[in-house]
Amino acid sequence: MAANDVDGNDNPSEIVNCKHYRRNCEIVAPCCDKVFLCRLCHNDEESHEIERKKVSQVICKACPSGDRQPASPNCAFCGIPFADYYCDVCKLWDEDGAKKNIYHCEGCGICRIGPKDKFFHCDKCCACYPLSLRGNHVCISGAMQNNCPICLEDMFSSRRPVVILRCGHNVHAHCQRVMNQMEIMQSIRCPTCCKTVADDPSEIWKEIESYIEQHPMPEEIRGVRVSILCNDCNAKSTDIPLNLIAMKCDSCGSYNTNRL
Repeated sequence: MAANDVDGNDNPSEIVNCKHYRRNCEIVAPCCDKVFLCRLCHNDEESHEIERKKVSQVICKACPSGDRQPASPNCAFCGIPFADYYCDVCKLWDEDGAKKNIYHCEGCGICRIGPKDKFFHCDKCCACYPLSLRGNHVCISGAMQNNCPICLEDMFSSRRPVVILRCGHNVHAHCQRVMNQMEIMQSIRCPTCCKTVADDPSEIWKEIESYIEQHPMPEEIRGVRVSILCNDCNAKSTDIPLNLIAMKCDSCGSYNTNRL
């Protein structure tokens, strides 16, 4: 929602904040010259997105004059800090910066939630990943530059957590939870490349085998043989008994297959 000018207030703790950030200043959008509580408030209200790094003017919420001033960490008039974290590149002010351990990543070109020493920047994937994934993930060029394949929203600058799948593709964490509620074969497949996303799918295969045993195919198709292609190892298996539930790859044992 577009913000109105804030009345003068000598107590910054009483200053009205938006749902996105706590800070003691408003920004002047360089694109439309309107005043907003933050860039996300601008994007929610306007039909265009703000170029965050081009923000050059702010208004102190504590000063009664409401005069514009150059973007900076502190008010040029009353001297109060606008937030405990300020990035001059991203033009980001956040009073919860210390709590969130925010840091600016030169590789990403934007600020990330840390702590910084728990993450590394992968140049190929163009993203910051947990240290546990250093040398332990499948690199895909520009993986984080794509939209989430489930909700189609941006992942690179998203404020929502992103999950790195075993295949190297990514989805929003809340979208992965939606995937987990789908029919079993849909829930285990990457929505981008269709490979199995479970780290150890052996228990899933046992569950599928048990289900197949309990649900024999109709008599009229029991003798039908088909060829299948495995989504995991890309091997082709021939002369496989047709099963409408799932069919097992001869090469790797995966049930994540498609009939040819």
